[in-house]
Amino acid sequence: ALNTLSLHDALPICFPVTILQPRPVQPIAQPQPVQPIAQPTKPIYGNRYNSHSAERIVKEMLALHELAGMDHIWFADDIFGLKPGYLEEFVMALREHRINIPFKIQSRADLMTDLKHVNLLAKAGCTEVLLGVESGSQKILDAMDKGITLEQVRLAVKLLKTHQIKIGFFMQYGYVGRNHTRYSVEPFISQ
Repeated sequence: ALNTLSLHDALPICFPVTILQPRPVQPIAQPQPVQPIAQPTKPIYGNRYNSHSAERIVKEMLALHELAGMDHIWFADDIFGLKPGYLEEFVMALREHRINIPFKIQSRADLMTDLKHVNLLAKAGCTEVLLGVESGSQKILDAMDKGITLEQVRLAVKLLKTHQIKIGFFMQYGYVGRNHTRYSVEPFISQ
């Protein structure tokens, strides 16, 4: 369907184009229990997800580059590379198609604690990783059932910096039932 778009008229305007992984929406027949704030999609999607092949994503990147001159892509998918072997396939497809388009991703901090994973992202051209950290307080992360530790965040930051990949954090202030202010986050960030 990309070949039906006329993006050249929009080139003077800066706008984001996002390649999303499709996730089926399942109707909810009866009220569901409230899920932790850190996992807002679980009531809809559960623990399952669908994703396009690395080959398809690379072909879409190439099409966006050729049709609209896209020179940077943001993968707004917080589980990019979660599937085992996906990053290897992604790097191979990029090389096969001779694509060198920088990109940024969103990710969980615990996925960035694997040196092999970070190496593959760097080889693929990843320039920035936005981590869903949510809080600089382990007590608040535990209350959110976030499933990560501050030690994992620190290790992820260290590995990403080693590969000259920029880092950003998504943070939540005012988590319900907790005294979460900027003062609970600043000590963590200053480390």
